[in-house]
Amino acid sequence: MGQIKILDQNMVNMIAAGEVVERPASVVKELMENSIDAGATKIIVSVEDGGRKLISVTDNGCGMDAEDLDRAFEPHATSKIKTSADLRGISTLGFRGEALASIASVAQVRAVSRPRTEDRGQKTEDRAPSVSEGIIEGRGTKDDGRWTKDEGRRTKDEGRGTMDEERGTRDEGSNTKYENGANCIEIDCGNKGNVSPCSADYGTTIQVRDIFYKLPARRKFLRTANTEMTYVTEHFTRIALGNSNLDLTLIANEREIYRLSGNQGLRHRIAELFPMLSMETSENNFIEAQTNEKGLHIFALLGKPGISRTSSKFQYIFLNGRFIRDKFISHAIKEAYRGLLEPNRSAVVFLFIQMPYEEYDVNVHPTKIEVRFYNANLVHSQILGCIREKLLGTDLETRAKLSTIPQQKGTCLDSPAVRDQRIADAMAEFFKKHRPIQTQQQFGGALKKHFVAPPYPGAGQIDQSQPGQRAPEIGLGQRETPTAKKGGWETKQFLQIHDSYIVAQTNDGFVIIDQHALHERIIYEALCRRIQKGKLESQRLLIPESFELTEAESDILENNAELIEKFGIELVPFGPKTMAIQAFPTLLAKAEPLDFMQDLIDLLKNRDVSLDAERLLDEILNMAACKAAIKAGQKLTDSEIEQLLADKEKAESPSRCPHGRPTTIKFSISDLEKQFKRT
Repeated sequence: MGQIKILDQNMVNMIAAGEVVERPASVVKELMENSIDAGATKIIVSVEDGGRKLISVTDNGCGMDAEDLDRAFEPHATSKIKTSADLRGISTLGFRGEALASIASVAQVRAVSRPRTEDRGQKTEDRAPSVSEGIIEGRGTKDDGRWTKDEGRRTKDEGRGTMDEERGTRDEGSNTKYENGANCIEIDCGNKGNVSPCSADYGTTIQVRDIFYKLPARRKFLRTANTEMTYVTEHFTRIALGNSNLDLTLIANEREIYRLSGNQGLRHRIAELFPMLSMETSENNFIEAQTNEKGLHIFALLGKPGISRTSSKFQYIFLNGRFIRDKFISHAIKEAYRGLLEPNRSAVVFLFIQMPYEEYDVNVHPTKIEVRFYNANLVHSQILGCIREKLLGTDLETRAKLSTIPQQKGTCLDSPAVRDQRIADAMAEFFKKHRPIQTQQQFGGALKKHFVAPPYPGAGQIDQSQPGQRAPEIGLGQRETPTAKKGGWETKQFLQIHDSYIVAQTNDGFVIIDQHALHERIIYEALCRRIQKGKLESQRLLIPESFELTEAESDILENNAELIEKFGIELVPFGPKTMAIQAFPTLLAKAEPLDFMQDLIDLLKNRDVSLDAERLLDEILNMAACKAAIKAGQKLTDSEIEQLLADKEKAESPSRCPHGRPTTIKFSISDLEKQFKRT
């Protein structure tokens, strides 16, 4: 007797549910996607006990009649594709027809649906507009308050009157019965009941209770209610971001979590979904990037490096409204931020891609979260170019974050006495500012005697021919040099503190510069420019420096001989297991040759196997720049500081060191005034 048996259909659905229905959050995702495909503009999601007890999704979409409602829970039943040709251009979020059958095979399901009747002679003034109306050509239905005329299906009423809405209407000359009222169906783990009439509003409501209650092995692997609710919220967030034009509501245990309006805008929606970013979604911390080339429309909100995170959780990628994960796109984002973020940080990015449906295949993953691009290199290069170009063209200097000074206890800012005093202070301040001679300049001159390093010859001295004259103040806006000269006087606009940081005045405040990080960026960019032209210039050492090698290290140097020569380093044998450095790059004059070679060997030894030649070269350039840069704690002369500040103005991206750390922190006058309670 044969051992192979054909499984019954319910068992097939339960097996399929293992791929589609991983946890309650998967049910929420599938039902919300069905609602969007049905043209809903309003969706309400309600869950209890993390979705284990109840999941309810209500929408105002097109709804289903009795016949469609009965078929919807059959395996591979769908209205979204008709032929195999439709698979080459899928424009809907769902298409396989597996979700409802899989869900109904592992839980108790009750579905209620009422179709809209504008295509059957009913008036359409109360119909909500389709989510895709006016966006996707050919899929929207115009509603101008008139009677809808659908050729071949228009119902003729010749004085006989219309039947009650709950019983449906019959089309004269046809035997098809259209159920205009609501209908419901109940299914218990694959055991489907009959469709029966009921009372409900337009749209569809699907309730899923006691998921996996007949599959204890699956149910025991569910997490706690809070953990499952976290997964539900994440799927809700993904759909909410990809469809910012929809009204969406999430309710957990009868408590409203989110109520999102369809006209609030993307930035406002991000602020509601991510409270921790609510103070960071301003114009100052998010950059808009947009391109439309080669059939790809790209729109992105790019978080500045200052709001980066320790994981890529805050990178949301959407393709034609569908949340996806793709290694090519993730790599493009990482490369775009290379040199602007520390290695262990990830950027905050919201990326939206629009492209023809025929250019990618979504039928490659059970949950449709992965896609296959037919031209992945084009997608990668377009996204990388769009993001990188925008980042390099934006001022990414870090602004100081100063906490507000708490109000003293017992002080009432709204009391009449305090209010009168504030008015008096404001009037006094007004008359101070409008005096012909400003006392603030005199005070500033006095500060220079205490805080400025020893001046240049003649700086800070008073011209005996013009008693009382002071050196004019000048900001960095003139940019020639950080030192202004006029009439033989010099006013220095910078100060080195703790032999590690440089404080420099700007037009609207001042900046604090990490001298090592800034010099590291300047050297890195110089090395990149030089090495693109060919071999780095080198200088022969008066006394060659030798070092010993193991066999493995000797093989590493031999395998990378071309790369080492490109850096301008000349190595020659100097005895058994010994090499000598004969020449070293001039740009790395401040680096110790032996220390650099040892670090280079360690980097080559521990390199990632997947690291390509370009990335390896970049890693070495980063290390070289770090070795050659001035160090924290190193005293700089005025001329060295001047040169460093001048080179900063010429650098391509001076706000970050090659490792992604900030080089400069900005302080504005308004920030200081708030701290000193002058505003």
